[in-house]
Amino acid sequence: CNGKLLVGNSTSYNLLYEYGAMPYTRKEINAEILALDRAIKQTGNEENKTASFFPFEGSYPHLSFSSELKNKDSDTYFYLYHRVLAGNKLDEDITAEELLKYYERKYNLKTGGYTDAEVDILLRYLYEMERCRFGAFQAYTIAEDVTQDLINYVEESGIPGATFATMSERVYHYPGIA
Repeated sequence: CNGKLLVGNSTSYNLLYEYGAMPYTRKEINAEILALDRAIKQTGNEENKTASFFPFEGSYPHLSFSSELKNKDSDTYFYLYHRVLAGNKLDEDITAEELLKYYERKYNLKTGGYTDAEVDILLRYLYEMERCRFGAFQAYTIAEDVTQDLINYVEESGIPGATFATMSERVYHYPGIA
């Protein structure tokens, strides 16, 4: 209106991990996840990581169930008990130690030669991927609205499972008018 933009479009990029482009071995998958986490940290995109409903507090190997699990109305409780445990046919009376051992076996975290810090990082990503039903038909969004630095870093690194999705959003410069 009169040369002033009332409504426009904004473009952003999300970092995705694609199932179809992943390597075949668990060791290679874990290496890619660690590489993507390093890329996010080195380019200052940590605040852009997607929300996590990780059911543990602390850091590996000293993890205990989150206090949020006491609230049956919390998202963390819902995802652990209704999606993760049910999806893996695990008993609802499982302890934090038993769930941790389950993930260590499932994702070869004890035999992969990883540091405790790397196991902690992997646990957080792998749990979240499982929670959101990552698979052939569902990519995992690792970070949203990432910077060009991260895009360049990941593309130059050639991490096979990593892709970027272009997102477009309407921007209302004068809310309530248009």
